[in-house]
Amino acid sequence: MNHRFIAVLVEGQTEERFVKNNLDPWLFENFNTNIQPVTYTTKVNPSGKHYKGGGLNFTKMTDQIERLLRSPQYHFVTTFIDYYALPDEFFGDMDISGKSDLQKANMAEQHMSNKLGSAKFIPYIQMFEFEALLFSCPDSLLRIYPERKESARNLISEASSYSTPEEINDGPETHPSARLEKCFPGYGKILDSQQILKTCSIGKIREKCPRFDRWIQKLTV
Repeated sequence: MNHRFIAVLVEGQTEERFVKNNLDPWLFENFNTNIQPVTYTTKVNPSGKHYKGGGLNFTKMTDQIERLLRSPQYHFVTTFIDYYALPDEFFGDMDISGKSDLQKANMAEQHMSNKLGSAKFIPYIQMFEFEALLFSCPDSLLRIYPERKESARNLISEASSYSTPEEINDGPETHPSARLEKCFPGYGKILDSQQILKTCSIGKIREKCPRFDRWIQKLTV
């Protein structure tokens, strides 16, 4: 396979670190593909300083994607943003009443594609957020929190009631990162997620998370 270079617009530092440290090396080793994270910019002050991460705005985000699409260095441009707390503007004028969360995520991706109108663009919205992927490897939770084994086992038991980590829901106290923070006081999204991922491979995540797996397939065809 010829070498490919992909840009991925990410929501924050946690996703940026995941792409740099985990996804990019794996894609290069297996598919001769590099993926470069570009963190979403929330605002630029008069001095030119960029503020990055969080607070998604549909127009700002698609403007940033359009700039990446114009760059000749990228074969494709994709996104890696959370479904949790996704603003309604991401659905445009689509009727989402009565739709499941998965259907709504698909509709939001379609709205992005319609807006951008580029064959180079591959939209992806993570259900329900990045931290869901960490539940693909419950043994990793036990290894990095040996002093909280009982809490970890309880958390793993809760997660096992879902057919995939991508179904762990988006309630204010039950979305994946909230569960981790409650179970492990002091949980640090960037550092702790990287510790978990040391023993949780992309292959294992693909096995447990079918939506994530389909995204990887689109990036590697």
